[in-house]
Amino acid sequence: MPKRARAVDFSGVRELQTSNQELNPHKSIEMDALKNPHARENELVLLSARPGLDDAVVGRIEQLLGDDIDWTYLIRSALLHKVTPALGATLKGIGEPLVPGDILYAIDVHLDQNQQRIQASTDETLLLANAFADRGIAVLPYKGAAMLSGPYAPLALREAEDPAFLVHPEDIPALLLVLTTHGYRRRTGDGRPLILSSSQDTAFRRYHTSYRYYRAEDGLSVETHWGIGPRTAAIDLDYDALWRRATTVDIAGTNILSFADEDLILILCVLGAIAEWRELRLIADVAHAIRQRRTSRF
Repeated sequence: MPKRARAVDFSGVRELQTSNQELNPHKSIEMDALKNPHARENELVLLSARPGLDDAVVGRIEQLLGDDIDWTYLIRSALLHKVTPALGATLKGIGEPLVPGDILYAIDVHLDQNQQRIQASTDETLLLANAFADRGIAVLPYKGAAMLSGPYAPLALREAEDPAFLVHPEDIPALLLVLTTHGYRRRTGDGRPLILSSSQDTAFRRYHTSYRYYRAEDGLSVETHWGIGPRTAAIDLDYDALWRRATTVDIAGTNILSFADEDLILILCVLGAIAEWRELRLIADVAHAIRQRRTSRF
């Protein structure tokens, strides 16, 4: 008989993430089942996030799935670490009877929703990049599918992110005008309009290195960065050299600037360090980028 499991609602899981410390996979992972009752689930998350699953890895995953799996914990862990698409794709590839049918159905729904968000974000990134180019504004996609189109094939293996751009500081006023014409407004983290005086804005930029704009009609946000990480991180990057090394890539028939291979690896490591590597996705991004670019001379 095929395995059955209680249906998992992906959308409702996030509400439980901060309230249940027992299910917090940010704690150190002890791969000894006697010490950690969720060792199997943690290993499944780790293996699924790896770039390229060879026969040995797939065999190990199937072996783990042959035991009793706490499916709720497994999905929550993947959500917390933002590697649910990779886990879902792995479980779909194995299928029944090792993966219950209701879990596979929930995965299908989640992956479809994630793909729709990726497509919407990529479309908006390309539209805005063209709009910026028309005004003579150079931008580098800073996060999401456009930045990582090489490491992830297909892109559906990665959780969707809204558009973000790195921009020359002197181009910020013109860039913000373009965003305003496309319906974006600067807001605080809780959604309130953010209006700063000239002196307040100067003080803001003395510490911060990005703005966030929101569009009410579809809930999309856009980040505009003139630096990587807060100034307190004391990261001394040669931005002029970074822009000089930028290359052009084709995404859906549109040519846009992209970080050079060596810069992409460095930036991913910086982003991981700033976030204290709290999410497995941050490590997976670096691993996927290195694997995709093994022929590059870093």
